[in-house]
Order: sequence, then structure tokens, then C-alpha cells
Amino acid sequence: MTNKQQSKPSREQSIRRAYKAIEQMQLGEREAEVKLALKALLVIRGALNPAVIDETIYYKVAKYIRASNAETLSALVDDVLRNVSPEFISHFALGDPVQDVYAEESAPKARTLLQEEIIPLVILMKKVYQKYIEPEEATEEEQAEEEASHA
Repeated sequence: MTNKQQSKPSREQSIRRAYKAIEQMQLGEREAEVKLALKALLVIRGALNPAVIDETIYYKVAKYIRASNAETLSALVDDVLRNVSPEFISHFALGDPVQDVYAEESAPKARTLLQEEIIPLVILMKKVYQKYIEPEEATEEEQAEEEASHA
């Protein structure tokens, strides 16, 4: 293992950093609802099986959020995950945003916000995800390719 690989944050650390970044955002009048909606998107995107990730993943997530008839925010997250990635991957670091999705009193407003204004929220989530998590994902893919070529 090289020094570069050792200093690279783990996926768990990257998810935690993304969660903290969402917590620290200044989002104006509907801050609580927007943050909770972003946390729900973090849970969805963070748990997706890498096998389903492609250039249309954010479109698919938005499509299933709009199409969902879920009555709660937690049911919406579950509905979208089961439609996009039935074999999703749970990460320990997703526990905090999941807990927020279940516990926040602003969850009904966040669910409505997700369904009515999904495109700007997905764009914001994509920006957060690209900054904190996707560079780590790319490195993992490169490592797998390198190990396969040495085998």
C-alpha cells in the first residue's frame, strides 16, 4: 500500500464529512427542511450499489422521488432505494442522516420539498457528493483495476 493510498479518507470518513458539510450550510428561510432533504439524498446516494451508478444516476433518483407515493420521508428514502438499487449497501456513517430522517419534526416538509423541488436539491447534493465522496470512489476503482492487472 502506498502513502497516497494510506492518506486517502475511507468511504465512511467521506460520508461523515459530507454530512458535516450539510449540517454547516447556511440555507436561508427553509434551512431545516432543505438540510433534511439533502440528508435524505445523502442516504440514498451513499447507499446505492456501485453496480447501478452511471451518468444518469441523479436523474433516476429524481424520477423515483417524484413518482413515490410514500407518506413519510423515511418511506420515501426506502422506496427510492428499492427502486434504484434493491441490493443497496449500508454504511455505518449513514446512521446519523438516517436517524435525522426518522427523528426530525420537519420531515413532512422535507418530503414535500423533495417531491416539489427535486432538481435544485439534486444539483446541490451532487455538488456535495462530488466534493466529499466521488474522488474517493474513483481512487477505489483505480485500485481495483491495478490489483486486477497484477493478478
